[in-house]
Amino acid sequence: MSGSVAQPLSCSVDEFNKLWSGVILLTESDKDHKKENFVVNIVVEKLRSALIPLLIITLLTIAIKNITLIDKGREIPIIGVISLFFILLLGSVTSFFLITLNIHKNKSILSSICNIKDVFDCNSVTDSRASNIGGIPWSVIGFTYFLSGCIMLSLYDLNNSQTISTLVILNFLSVPYVLFSVYYQWKIVRKWCLLCLFVQFFLIAELFINLYFFQFNWGSGSAYTRFFKLALFTFRC
Repeated sequence: MSGSVAQPLSCSVDEFNKLWSGVILLTESDKDHKKENFVVNIVVEKLRSALIPLLIITLLTIAIKNITLIDKGREIPIIGVISLFFILLLGSVTSFFLITLNIHKNKSILSSICNIKDVFDCNSVTDSRASNIGGIPWSVIGFTYFLSGCIMLSLYDLNNSQTISTLVILNFLSVPYVLFSVYYQWKIVRKWCLLCLFVQFFLIAELFINLYFFQFNWGSGSAYTRFFKLALFTFRC
């Protein structure tokens, strides 16, 4: 018998018989299985760690190529498009981190980052009753929103004002969520999710970019009219 590897214990046969329950536990090492899982886990981890940089590089390359095709004669500010793209890209990455945190919980390094102080606790927010809608986590919805915006700016014709107008409308529809999320963390959960706050910051930053750079869409009435038609239709439903 041994209490630890460093300090072996010994006793007489009679004492051992009194202590022994009659059960023997045998363990068998499955080296091949462990080796196989180890290799698979390494491959999965490498792919996951390479996913975000690969996604960023791909979208950035396509977006730069698409932005250079903007007709200079049109009232589409290139600086505004670039700023909008980077905000959407940062929102995609942050939302992806939130999804990772939801999956791995306290096992993720993100958990230690989110819980820097007593008032910050991402898990309390992401595990709350309002953390999903219809069973779909808000982190997944946010990731879809931001990534879709990046794809639109990368692949769609930016000389067509409807592309920007669509992003403007979607951004305005997200404002109530920002207000709700901040209120819910402040008054209901009484904890703050740092990653969630970053997501809401990017949504508000996108709103200011849209208002500052893309006023031509509102002046032409296209985005303005469609936004209020959509709001009116939603209200009637």
